[in-house]
Amino acid sequence: MIKEMQKRPFARPLLFWILGILLYVYIPFYSLLILSLLSLTATALLLSFILEKKDIRPQYSTRWSWGIIYVCIILIVSVLTTEYSDSDITNESDWLKHFYENVSQVRSNSLDKLKTLGLSDQEQATLGGILLGGSTGIGKEIRTQFSVTGVTHILSVSGFHVAIVCGFVSLLLKPLPSYGVSRWIKYILTMILLWSFTFVSGLAPPSVRSAIMLSLFLSGQVIRRTTDGYNTLAASAFCMLVYNPFYLFDIGFQLSYIAVLFILLLQPPLKNLLAIRNPLLSIPYDWITVSIAAQAGTAFLCLYYFSQFPVLFLFANLLFSLVSTFLIPLGLIYIVIPFEFFGMNYLAEIIVAMTRFLLYIVDSFSLFPWAALIIPFGFIELLLGYASLFFATHYIYKKSLSSSIISLSLFALLLLTIYLYS
Repeated sequence: MIKEMQKRPFARPLLFWILGILLYVYIPFYSLLILSLLSLTATALLLSFILEKKDIRPQYSTRWSWGIIYVCIILIVSVLTTEYSDSDITNESDWLKHFYENVSQVRSNSLDKLKTLGLSDQEQATLGGILLGGSTGIGKEIRTQFSVTGVTHILSVSGFHVAIVCGFVSLLLKPLPSYGVSRWIKYILTMILLWSFTFVSGLAPPSVRSAIMLSLFLSGQVIRRTTDGYNTLAASAFCMLVYNPFYLFDIGFQLSYIAVLFILLLQPPLKNLLAIRNPLLSIPYDWITVSIAAQAGTAFLCLYYFSQFPVLFLFANLLFSLVSTFLIPLGLIYIVIPFEFFGMNYLAEIIVAMTRFLLYIVDSFSLFPWAALIIPFGFIELLLGYASLFFATHYIYKKSLSSSIISLSLFALLLLTIYLYS
């Protein structure tokens, strides 16, 4: 574990930054905490000088003391940043408020274009949620149906939406050569369109996370550098928590990051279970493995917050992913391009048909008996669930018998706890 973290330089500051946020939130006497950290930093620095007898300056041989200093500095800055965000959270600057108002106005104007499609109010609100996020105007019954079938994430702009938009933009720019000046033109245009969509969609934490990760990935590509998924994930989380430490307690932030983390962890071994070379079969199989990995990572957190597990998530997500891959870019094209353009009436008919088909899928799946299991889930169950999942993941990679035994034991204890308190 330590070696893996050393390969990813953003992992360590992220962990200490999160620790600083938690210390501020859950320890009331944070000023005393900062004083203690400063004292520990000073002590470590003094010891590093004392232990170096031949040279006054600390050397690399005393890296343990420099490690303590590094940790203390990160914790101090994290605590102070969290304090500032807490005190300034209701005192946004005028330019920031003006910016958010403009973004909200652009989003509202964009969604007004959907009124020309002739959809019902509920259908229009659902399509608006799928394209630009937000559940305003969507009835409680439809939101419940989306939740039961395990596709609620489609109603808020997430990494799935940002990835589709980025992929569509890349497809449009594919005719440009990938060398010389054109390489940079493709990069700049992709970044502009990527962040324009992220801003217009309301800067939801999952979409910002995905935009930062894709930005780092594209930046690595344009300068001919390889990128590491775990390090990119940690870097995006660190950037977001530096900007607003209280993102840590946002449900969308938590679900988004833990879903991507387990996609990175579990999707490769799941994909390797079957060697599929036919692209017509490999692409759906990739969707299936991604969906299973993401659901495995978010299941316990969803149970903790919503006490509900969608049994049919795999089938519903597969159909939704397939249709939404075409609906999202087509819907955005319809919003951007004036209706007077040739063929826009045919595009409108396609969008209407896709929207109604998605709602039909949700309605049909939600009628299945046992479509969702209601399971009482507390904090202890949450800890047991992720501890079991951690050891199961360790077994997948290391084939350790002890890890599998511990994982099964913890899972059995989790089931027993649920049974006793249900």
